[in-house]
Amino acid sequence: MIGLRKAITHAKEGIDYALRKDDAEVLIKHNIIGNNGQEIKSEFVFFQNRNQRCINNDYSFVISPSISDGNRLSNDDFLDIAKDFLMKIGLDKHQYIVVKHNPKGKHKHLHILVNRIDQKGKAHDDKFIGKKAQRIADDIAQERGLTRATEVKGIKKIAKLEEFKELRKEIFRRHKIALNDHKVRNFKEYQDLMKSQKVDIIPSINKQGKLQGYRVEFDGVNLKASEVHRQMTLSRMKFYSEDERHQTQEKVQTKQTTQEEQPQQKFRIRR
Repeated sequence: MIGLRKAITHAKEGIDYALRKDDAEVLIKHNIIGNNGQEIKSEFVFFQNRNQRCINNDYSFVISPSISDGNRLSNDDFLDIAKDFLMKIGLDKHQYIVVKHNPKGKHKHLHILVNRIDQKGKAHDDKFIGKKAQRIADDIAQERGLTRATEVKGIKKIAKLEEFKELRKEIFRRHKIALNDHKVRNFKEYQDLMKSQKVDIIPSINKQGKLQGYRVEFDGVNLKASEVHRQMTLSRMKFYSEDERHQTQEKVQTKQTTQEEQPQQKFRIRR
């Protein structure tokens, strides 16, 4: 079982996504009565206004058992897991909503959206919260005889991409704006255009000093470009391939010029 988390500023979108996807079922709403992202977020804000220093004041967790475990667990089992998880991580007294997703043929999983700020205006400590979430989910799986994360290959990546699905869509939307609304000539221009849209592009440089890929950071989440969308890989970018061809041509021309400039060695014929 996988437990993933992120501290976010856009709980409204996260809640709306959780409520409308994959035959969503609300298992519990704690100290909230709203029925959509806007209503629930407004209830979160009532306490968040008591803490003006905290920026990422919402938590989004995904609890994802293996496919076989998810198919045999009842809604009551899922709810018990969610409550156990929130208690062990210290958020059981906070406002939260737990939504179960039931995608056909895939991992049934929980989305837990939590107000990081308690009723007294105190922010929950998010230091190492990601590692804590993974450890607690693993402990719960072990206690309940469920498949642990270390026993299943690929679940962590699936759960990660599922958790950031809406955020990935937003990054890709901004990527298309950068390419469609501007004539991007090179990677640096692309990097600057994305920066103007609050998206950081972090290049990966190999030992030869050549750009071999990049990562994307947005709203506190860091992903590989390929994890956001396959069309965001360097090989799919027209400006990059053209720029690469231009650089290659320059290198060839430079090499030819260097060879031409080298003095020709003279030989004397002995008789």
